[in-house]
Amino acid sequence: MPSLPVNTETDFAPAKRLDTSRIQKQFMELVDEGRITEVLNAAPYIALVTNSTRQIIFGNCEFQTFLGLNAEDISGLRPGELLGCTNASDHPGGCGTGKNCRFCGVVHVMLESRETEQRVVREARMFLRHNEKFVAYDVKVTATPMYIGSELYLLVFFDDISSMKKRERLERTFFHDIMNSAGGVKNLALYLAETGGKGDENTARLLVDQSSRLIEEIRSQQLLIDAESFILAVNPVLIDPLVLFTEARSAAEYLKEAEGRTITSLPDTQLKGILTDPILVKRVLLNMLKNALEATETGKEIRFVMTHESGDVIFKVWNSAVMPENVRRQIFQRSFSTKGPGRGIGTYSMRLITEQYLDGSVSFLSQDDMGTEFMVRLPGGEVQ
Repeated sequence: MPSLPVNTETDFAPAKRLDTSRIQKQFMELVDEGRITEVLNAAPYIALVTNSTRQIIFGNCEFQTFLGLNAEDISGLRPGELLGCTNASDHPGGCGTGKNCRFCGVVHVMLESRETEQRVVREARMFLRHNEKFVAYDVKVTATPMYIGSELYLLVFFDDISSMKKRERLERTFFHDIMNSAGGVKNLALYLAETGGKGDENTARLLVDQSSRLIEEIRSQQLLIDAESFILAVNPVLIDPLVLFTEARSAAEYLKEAEGRTITSLPDTQLKGILTDPILVKRVLLNMLKNALEATETGKEIRFVMTHESGDVIFKVWNSAVMPENVRRQIFQRSFSTKGPGRGIGTYSMRLITEQYLDGSVSFLSQDDMGTEFMVRLPGGEVQ
């Protein structure tokens, strides 16, 4: 996306808004113009009309249905504020004014279309809180300028392409990894068949390892699909956090990303048991460890720590690499990845599972003088 100047009053786009009376006047001008609202209401996807300050003048029937609001409850707010974007409250100026908004495709489309007075189309990622659930959307955003009298408005359309992106993810990530693992299993099985399987315990162990990775990859993808569909079963049990810590570390040591790298661990052994789903927690911790290992050069270490704070259990994973700002601002977005198109589900799934199903939180720090540290906080742990 093109580079746009940062507004001096905010971290990105201007914060200025028009008052309610002006918004109402603009709405009436839109209605009096003709059949624009009727055409937008006939559209099969969300359509908005926004003014010079990115405030919504009109939202069509699809938009009203999605939000469960009436037309009068929509006017005057900005798209991210109504849709429930998790970044909309990062700055007092609201949607478009926070640091994360610098990398928001929706804001960029609107600013570029207004500046160039041309139709602009771009894909965007949105992480929304909708009906008390966190939902990730991939959307194609189209902004088209339209004059009413001497005033320039934007017609903004949102086409949900999440299903297409999920399919791409399966094709490029899941099927790619599955084929690699399945190919390894086949080659090992062929070798055992050719040699009669006699006296080759190492090959047999490799076959078991490859088969386990194949099963793990399938389970991982199925878990993510269930989580996004809000049908993921949570089975909490009372478990010692040290067990979670130890099992996650042991599993990470067998990852191919761990080859040539060291995992240094420091667990707090004085914690009581916590009531949580151990399978989901270990999935989150393993993703966190895997991401750190991928970012670490051969011969270097990552650090895995477990501690407590205010009654919560905290897991931290550190590595020496530092993420650039554009990565930091988009790290939890689905489909965003530094590893190429169709990737980018590790950090997204960590946040989705932890915050939606485990009542915890995921955060991180990445700075030049300290490297990168991800932190998972889970409720319920206390020092004995």
